Amino acid sequence: MSSTTTKEMIRIINEAQIEFDKLFGGEMIKLDATVQKHIIGMNTVISEELFDSSRKLEALLRKGI
Repeated sequence: MSSTTTKEMIRIINEAQIEFDKLFGGEMIKLDATVQKHIIGMNTVISEELFDSSRKLEALLRKGI
């Protein structure tokens, strides 16, 4: 039974990462872009809701309620 050195383990991990990037790199970029799009979309919706709420509060304050 041979023991694997730290340098050998690092080499194996690096090779595995390179192969993963070759196989799935493009898909990960697409996924990242999709996630970012949804996060931006959620922020826009939340911002619109907060804006609407602040406008309603402002109107109520003007009425003295």
